[in-house]
Amino acid sequence: MKILIIAAHPDDIEPQMGATIYQFTSSGHDVTMMTLILPEDDNKGNKIDGSKQRRRKEMEKSAKILSARPVIFDEDRETFSIDPRARTRIIEKIYKDYRPDIVFTCCEDDSHSDHAIVYRAVLGATRDNSSDLYLFQPVIPGNLYPQRFRANAFSHFSQHVMDKKLESIRCYVSQMEKSPRYNEENWIGATMARDKMYGGQLGTEYAEAFQMLRGKLHINGNYSQSGYFL
Repeated sequence: MKILIIAAHPDDIEPQMGATIYQFTSSGHDVTMMTLILPEDDNKGNKIDGSKQRRRKEMEKSAKILSARPVIFDEDRETFSIDPRARTRIIEKIYKDYRPDIVFTCCEDDSHSDHAIVYRAVLGATRDNSSDLYLFQPVIPGNLYPQRFRANAFSHFSQHVMDKKLESIRCYVSQMEKSPRYNEENWIGATMARDKMYGGQLGTEYAEAFQMLRGKLHINGNYSQSGYFL
C-alpha cells in the first residue's frame, strides 16, 4: 500500500503517529511524509537565521529513521493562510501523482491555525474519494481547546516500536531548545503518556489513536500486517 501523511510543519507528524509509520514501513508499505511550511521564527515572532535549513535536515533525519520518504515544501506562511485554492493545488498535485491508498492529516480541532488550514486543504485535495482518510490527534504540545476529535481507529505497538518513535522525535533538537514545553520531560513524556493511556484502554502496551473520516473494509487484512486495526 501507499500511505501519504500531510502536515503543516516538520515535527507535527512523528509524535502523533511515528509508531504507525514505522510499522507500515517495516511491513513493506510505502510511506510519504509531506509538510508545507518551514518555520523560521521563535515564539516571539523573531526570525532565526538558518532555522529553515535546520528544520529540513531534522525532518529528513527523522524520516530516515522511520524508513519513510520526506517531501518538504517551503510555502510562505502568510500566503498559505489566505489563499485556500493555492494550498489545495499543492497538495492535490502530490496526491494525484502518488495515488495513495490511505491519507493521514491534521485534526480539524487543533488549536494551531496552520494545522486547521491543512486539514481543510486536504479535504479539498482528496475530494475524489479514492483513498481512505484519517486524522491524527491534535499536536502535542498544544493548547487546551474544545475538541471534536473522536478516536475510532488505533495502531497498537510494543516498546521496540516506541523506541523508534522516540528516536525520530529526538531529531528535532531545534524544537527542544525552543521552549520548556518541548524539552525531553514535557514533549516526550506527554507523547509517551498519551500512547500508554490508549494502550492501557485497549489491552496493549502502547497505541496511537486516529479518527476515520472515510474508509473501506479491507477484508484481506492488509492493515493487520502493520499492527493497524479498526
